[in-house]
Amino acid sequence: MFKFLQTMTFSLLVTLIVPVSLSFLLSYYAQDYFVRNFGFHNIMETAGGVIALILAVLYIQKTSLEEKSWRGWIACGLIWMGTLDIFHAGVVPGNTFVWFHSLATFMGGLFFTLVWFSHMPRFLKYQKIIIVLSIIGAPAVGVFSLLFENHLPAMTQTGVYSTASLLTSDAIWMNIGGGLFFGLSGFWFFWKYNRFKTIETMLFMNLCFLFSMAGILFFQSNIWDASWWLWHELRLIAYALVLLNAFYLYLHGMKENKGYQIELETANRNILNELEIAKKIQQSIYPDSSLHTPHLKVVSKIKHKGQVGGDYYDVIPLPGYETALLMVDVTGHDIAAAFVVAMAKISFTAHVNANSSIVDIYNKVNSDIMAAIRSGLFMTAFLMFVDIKKGILRYGDAGHGVQYLYKPKTKSLEGLTTEGMMLGVVEQSFFEEGTVEIEAGDKLILFTDGLYETRNKSGEMYGRDRLCDIIQKAGHLSVEKMHQSILDDYTKFCQGNLPKDDRCLLIAEVQT
Repeated sequence: MFKFLQTMTFSLLVTLIVPVSLSFLLSYYAQDYFVRNFGFHNIMETAGGVIALILAVLYIQKTSLEEKSWRGWIACGLIWMGTLDIFHAGVVPGNTFVWFHSLATFMGGLFFTLVWFSHMPRFLKYQKIIIVLSIIGAPAVGVFSLLFENHLPAMTQTGVYSTASLLTSDAIWMNIGGGLFFGLSGFWFFWKYNRFKTIETMLFMNLCFLFSMAGILFFQSNIWDASWWLWHELRLIAYALVLLNAFYLYLHGMKENKGYQIELETANRNILNELEIAKKIQQSIYPDSSLHTPHLKVVSKIKHKGQVGGDYYDVIPLPGYETALLMVDVTGHDIAAAFVVAMAKISFTAHVNANSSIVDIYNKVNSDIMAAIRSGLFMTAFLMFVDIKKGILRYGDAGHGVQYLYKPKTKSLEGLTTEGMMLGVVEQSFFEEGTVEIEAGDKLILFTDGLYETRNKSGEMYGRDRLCDIIQKAGHLSVEKMHQSILDDYTKFCQGNLPKDDRCLLIAEVQT
């Protein structure tokens, strides 16, 4: 607390007491000291205006990064002050000369005062519009003032500015008003510094108090006298200090951003490495893409949208003459979906046995999923039991959708489906089991919805009808060529458009 009071006392001493005291001393002891140097004055005012505009640009960028903040109002004030100070530097002392200076002080102070409303969202939502209007409005006012000088308010009594006594009440009150606004802003930065102790808020507090005194005491200084030059120099120094701090913050922010970028890249590499490991683990739970069992010849391919996904298939040889085929589609395409796939693998493997009832299997798997996963993820499934000895295919659909049986002898395509709910949705679910006769050479086609729901660049969906057409056209081919024909047709249809879902295709040919 003591250190804070020391800092505040020093700041007020530098920005209020010392400048005001020096101004009065110079007015009294150096009242006959005049330096008529219009060129140097122009350089000082232009330099101050340029610094103000550079600060405005920096704070507009800062505002866009932080959405809306007090810096947006400061940027507006700096735009008006910087622009009008440059116009002020370009005219000879007179009515327009005083007008530009007085308007710059008033508008700058007015916008600085808006920092008091920085905590009001309804007020802040108009900030971007006001910034744009300031960027357009400040130069427009400057040009208008030059074109219509005769229509400007009277700032001096004779049209010539040589001494403070010639200023009109409009000029005096515009400067005093702007000075009071800056003073109010200074107290806001005083409050902010008390809370956060940042160099930025302390410098702006000093700037505001310095500009406040310059505006309030403007009517006491005569052009070209020592006091008049003092206020110009102090304002320029204040601008320069704030600019240096702004550049420091900008460079510090870039350094921090670079550090964050390195951390982000490292984290991203770690995530990619972990995803690659997860991908290898998930791939290890799938059967070989080309698999021969004593009773089936199976060709399959799975393609995830990302590194891992929610599609899963399995081929489970059973004792005797049965083989189970399984197709699963978990909602999502991420790590969570891959985790549920692993759970599905464990659960189905545990419950799929020779002569098992598909309804019983689904009920047990549903209970396992419901007990283990409470994240709202669920899955569809299609389970088949191929019994080559009996020539029977048992199947059950758990919300997955129609799968197909192609019979080369009759060149017929039969849709397979039953009533059934998705797994992992409710505890008490309903499932059915269907049967159909099969013989050697018949082909079973299992897939996920990512295959037929893919759209091409024209927005057209691949669809079940197209899938059925290619199945019938390629049904007479070997299982490998049939599988490849379907994928070729699918790829040609996509026209290079990236699918938005995982997709899986499995074809199994019944052997003798």
